[in-house]
Amino acid sequence: MERGKAALVFPRFKGCHTYDKIALELEHIHSSYGISHKITQTVTDNGSNFVKAFKMYQPIEEEDSEDDEEVVIFTDISDVLPHSGEAAAAANATLPPHQRCASHTLNLISCTDVDKWLLSKPQIKAVYRSATTKCTGLLNKASQSIVAAETTSSQKS
Repeated sequence: MERGKAALVFPRFKGCHTYDKIALELEHIHSSYGISHKITQTVTDNGSNFVKAFKMYQPIEEEDSEDDEEVVIFTDISDVLPHSGEAAAAANATLPPHQRCASHTLNLISCTDVDKWLLSKPQIKAVYRSATTKCTGLLNKASQSIVAAETTSSQKS
């Protein structure tokens, strides 16, 4: 049986988009639609605030320990101190597994990583920029003139 897939938009909210506020908003959306227990994965961009929200609010998985040795358990101080308002609600939020958007990842690679590589290779950077400028000029010309568009499209084959 194939599972159904759906997409929900993230509504706009005011204020700082910190990881805890994002977690709280996602939890609110999931519960308002009654789908908290049905979500298997959430896809977002690679923004550090989203990544941290999903990292901090993943359900804690119990590990099977076969060792009888004493285990040291570290506790975050914010978990021990009393929470109030939104902080308390965010502390109780549980988010599904996170998947980074492949399209956004590829875009980051094509923009950021290529630029970093080009900066390290000045000779290649000059050739790349020259070729890119010529292609941009050709694309601009084709988008401004029907004759130029027909000429460039007939040259493809």
